[in-house]
Amino acid sequence: MIWITLQLGLRRAWSTKRLLLVFYLASLLAGVLVALPLREVLLQFAGRSLAANELIQGVTLDFLFELVTANRAAAPALTVLFLFGAIAFWVFSLFLSGGALAILASERGYQAAQFWGGAAKFFGRFLRLALWSLLLLAALSLLPLTARGAERFLFGPDPYQYVSYWGAWIGAGFTLMALFFFRICFDYARIHAVVTDEAKMRRSLWRAVRFTIGNAVPVVGLALSVAVAGGVAALCYLPVSDLFDGSTVSLVTAAVVAQQLFILWRVTLRLTRYGSQIALYQKLSGEFKEPHRLVAREETGSPCPAREPPSRNRSCGCIE
Repeated sequence: MIWITLQLGLRRAWSTKRLLLVFYLASLLAGVLVALPLREVLLQFAGRSLAANELIQGVTLDFLFELVTANRAAAPALTVLFLFGAIAFWVFSLFLSGGALAILASERGYQAAQFWGGAAKFFGRFLRLALWSLLLLAALSLLPLTARGAERFLFGPDPYQYVSYWGAWIGAGFTLMALFFFRICFDYARIHAVVTDEAKMRRSLWRAVRFTIGNAVPVVGLALSVAVAGGVAALCYLPVSDLFDGSTVSLVTAAVVAQQLFILWRVTLRLTRYGSQIALYQKLSGEFKEPHRLVAREETGSPCPAREPPSRNRSCGCIE
């Protein structure tokens, strides 16, 4: 089932190449907006020195440490830059996800009116969903504390060093599990809100939690498959990027091309995740059986399906 849903998700992602282009340009724009101020900070600090020339091979941890410690005036600016950039990119991605889910769920291909209309329609709902999700995140944050509580209960307030060591690793594992579960629930809550046109986000969140727990094996397996694919791509990209460590025009051009291909793959993987999750939710939940219902609502303004007999459509005011 996991492999089939991944194939369906990849097919849906590649069938909407304009949607891929929108997400690719959004990622590229976000990178440029962060890179330009960072470039000015690096030029003011390193200038045209030998350290600046070594940046062609990549930024090392030693250079970052020296940048923060020796240039304390730039530390607040860099903090605000990265913090504001991360929040702005997350909000914009949340806005685009509404349109992407509407396009992938309808299976009608990319339509600009449907995409931007869905993005605007579900943006406010997704923001409310994010606020409701904070309650779930707060509940999941108690999970790592159980490891520490069990450690103190079994070994007392001053356990052996090896017990504290492994207890810290177990707590870190519980933290990753909690964050992973939270991300899955947030994804399926958005899908439930889109495919059912649910207005109450607490209900979508609750249905997503129930769906994730009730179908833990395929849901977690699908999410792990997508995460492994992204990790393998990153591991393949890192040694390739190290090959372009020269300062010639051809090597710089090759490095830029490799970076853009990596960004395009990440965008494709993200839309594949959306499409696969929609296909899995459609198969297991039983709530979304007619893929053209969303289009019917937008085109006719009526909750009835688009492919109904004329007699049933007349009863609810739809026009064939």
